[in-house]
Amino acid sequence: MTIRDLRDSEDAAFVEQDPLQAAVRPGSYRIFLEFFDLETRKPVSRDRGLSIPDFDKPGLSCSRILFTRSPVAAGKPASTPPFPVYPPVVSTEDSSTTACFVLYSPHPGEPVLLKYGFLDHSRKVLSEDSILAVQTVPAVLYAFPIRSGLRFGHYLFRIQAKQGTLRCSSEESIYARWGNLPVGLPDIQSAVESLIYIMPKDRFAGIRSLKQEDQKQALEEFWKQRDPEPDTARNELEEEYYRRVVFANQHYSLSTGLPGWKSDRGRVVILFGEPADIERRESALNRNTRYEIWSYPHLRRSFVFEDRFGSGDYRLVSEDTR
Repeated sequence: MTIRDLRDSEDAAFVEQDPLQAAVRPGSYRIFLEFFDLETRKPVSRDRGLSIPDFDKPGLSCSRILFTRSPVAAGKPASTPPFPVYPPVVSTEDSSTTACFVLYSPHPGEPVLLKYGFLDHSRKVLSEDSILAVQTVPAVLYAFPIRSGLRFGHYLFRIQAKQGTLRCSSEESIYARWGNLPVGLPDIQSAVESLIYIMPKDRFAGIRSLKQEDQKQALEEFWKQRDPEPDTARNELEEEYYRRVVFANQHYSLSTGLPGWKSDRGRVVILFGEPADIERRESALNRNTRYEIWSYPHLRRSFVFEDRFGSGDYRLVSEDTR
């Protein structure tokens, strides 16, 4: 499958859920995927661990937890393949995410006690609940809604099952992001810091010094004042601004660790959007030096960036306004 850019990958029309079937023995594996950027000619690979329980052994067995946005009835097979939430991120104001896992019991018909809840990464239990279930078949899919109202940060969601003397458990990391920020910008600190280009200096300094909860309120007020359509639930200006921040991070982050939104190209794309045209040149005097000329005809602007050492660190060297 070929897509134009990363925004297309968020379109449901480009989502494919083809089953991958393989006859493998129970154990631990890694699933490997590779993506190829046709513009930069660079491959990007991703891999993730996979554990296949041995259901032939006596005892309870738990699958890994899958976070999904598709409705799944607890204790019943899904009517359609659940749409995974990856990376595992939940909004602090959204309760549509569900944690799913399969439990195998060698003794169907006997009650199973299921405990589920959140832990912080020091493994302190933050919240916990339980249900008593009776499985009529050995393998059953269970689903638990992820509650809203979580504070920002990383958590562990844990499932524990007990049937008589038999026990098993499974846990998975999940991140609670602020409001409706894009997945690529999950924390409120990044949301605040990236406003340096459009927020007055005194107000920016003030909001940076606030506690996290107060920052949330200040951000909401800032964007509410700039909502182009206040009668709608969405704030299109806020969404577009942070979309550009994420775009800058995805395309212009440096190997030194500098996030893309802090780079010169990132700053320009945040303020003016993606250019209508990018012209790339190499220096006639130094083969390592490269240039990019960004054109915005509708704004009557152009920007020249120089990568002096061929490291990918493009610096703004010229700006022309006609």
